[in-house]
Amino acid sequence: MQLIKSEFNRLELYLISIIILIIYILGAMTDIMDVDAGQYAAMSRQMLETGDFLQVRDRVEEYLDKPPFLFWISALSIKIFGVYSWSYKLPSILFSLLGIYSTYSLSKLLYNQKAGILAAMILASCQAVFLMNQDVRTDNILSSAIIFSLWQLVAFIQNARMIHLVFGFVGIGIAMLTKGPIGLMMPVFALSSYFIYNKQWKFFFKWEWMLGLVIVAVMLLPMCIGLYQQHGTHGLYFYFWEQSFGRITGENHWRNDTTILYFTHTFLWAFLPWSFLFVMAFYDRTIELFKNKNTENTYEALSWGGFILTFIAFSLSKYKLPHYIFITFPLAAILCSSWLTSLLEREKRNLLKRLSIVQMFVSVLLFVAASMLIYAFPPDSTILWLVLLSLLIWCSISSFLSKDKFRSVVFTAIYSILFANLLLNGNFYPQLYKYQAASVAGKLFHENSKTGEGLYYLNLGSRSLDYYARIIAKPFHEEVKDSAWIFTDEAGLENLKTKGINLNNVTELKKYSVQFLSLAFLNPKTRESRFEKNYLIHLTNQ
Repeated sequence: MQLIKSEFNRLELYLISIIILIIYILGAMTDIMDVDAGQYAAMSRQMLETGDFLQVRDRVEEYLDKPPFLFWISALSIKIFGVYSWSYKLPSILFSLLGIYSTYSLSKLLYNQKAGILAAMILASCQAVFLMNQDVRTDNILSSAIIFSLWQLVAFIQNARMIHLVFGFVGIGIAMLTKGPIGLMMPVFALSSYFIYNKQWKFFFKWEWMLGLVIVAVMLLPMCIGLYQQHGTHGLYFYFWEQSFGRITGENHWRNDTTILYFTHTFLWAFLPWSFLFVMAFYDRTIELFKNKNTENTYEALSWGGFILTFIAFSLSKYKLPHYIFITFPLAAILCSSWLTSLLEREKRNLLKRLSIVQMFVSVLLFVAASMLIYAFPPDSTILWLVLLSLLIWCSISSFLSKDKFRSVVFTAIYSILFANLLLNGNFYPQLYKYQAASVAGKLFHENSKTGEGLYYLNLGSRSLDYYARIIAKPFHEEVKDSAWIFTDEAGLENLKTKGINLNNVTELKKYSVQFLSLAFLNPKTRESRFEKNYLIHLTNQ
């Protein structure tokens, strides 16, 4: 199938790709968000400083939560480029690009080139991926490693080349080193769904799977050695069972008040602007698979099963956070793209017209929500921003008015999400992070401290403080008198005053937990009442 038809324009695709990459880069340049990302960044820098890559620590505490791959590659990036926000985020962005390319390649392998391009566009432009490249945790690497492994394993099934098998299980190994057994289970869900639906029972008994598991075992060996050295057999049990399956059985102590439908509404905002299209695509594909059974491509069961079985498994967990479900998005993008391209091939022009109206409605909501960000934090270069954003609005409207309704469905939504995230990463987050006192304090310490001066915290312990200070902060104790810096809150400041410590050099900082935004904080008129005061104190002999 030819790429260049009325539905796609090569130059426009290049332009959109460049804008998406610019948004990723802008997000990488912003500060690292507390709590999780700040902790992971600080631990990566600490790992590089101590040189201990097998035993993971958070300051002086033994750490048993996430596997080490994120810390390994982040430490490597920091070693090469230095301690910057973008150097910590760079590996995640590179994996994100790998995940987008793998999504394209898998969709092309299952369907055609047009479906592959559209799947890559959908994934690259969904809100979750923009967010994962700005607030970097483990999920972006996990998601990309899984879809890469699926691409390679499907290629192996189709042509039996061993190189694809090796790469497929290397992807699974990276996924398991990133976040545990889910890195294996999701490919198992997807491939098993295809084998069972098509009654390809022989594929379950291929000897090559054993070779693949050996590859994974070798990759996991360094991590397992570190777990055993640091935590004994409990570390291995925690990794292989308690941390993942234990959340379903109740053995894991982490719990929160979430319902089984938690990821349903999470999906609706995180997969924007494609959420409503996916709901319709999923419904239609489910009917085809189980009722009509007239799907032209039997590989449909692979993406459908991989998505829904993983979704159900996470929904049964006793502890849920929004980013957990992000790993299903590559398969969601493939389902959505295959459905949309099939509508075009079946000449469902009337349905495409109705879908374009749905997408315009979503776009208007995104434009309105994004415009509120300008009110919350007005940009410095107002004219430049107005020109850029006006161009995106014009592109979205012109796409909607196009006679080509396939183009209207796709590009109206893309330009609206680009509008929102260009504002977020280019203006909103840079201004928001001025209220993350820990990272601001860390930068001030690094810029103004002298060799040999220590950094201490009192009542506070945000890890971004450590990362930007380039030092492991220690708890404050009364023996600290001079040549030291203390990061504390108002209660801590009053406590220090009662001890007669010289507080002549005190920097006041505005503190707000930026991961928990509220309307009162976003409103400039009520913002002053929402943030707290933190302090960076320099103790000297003078």
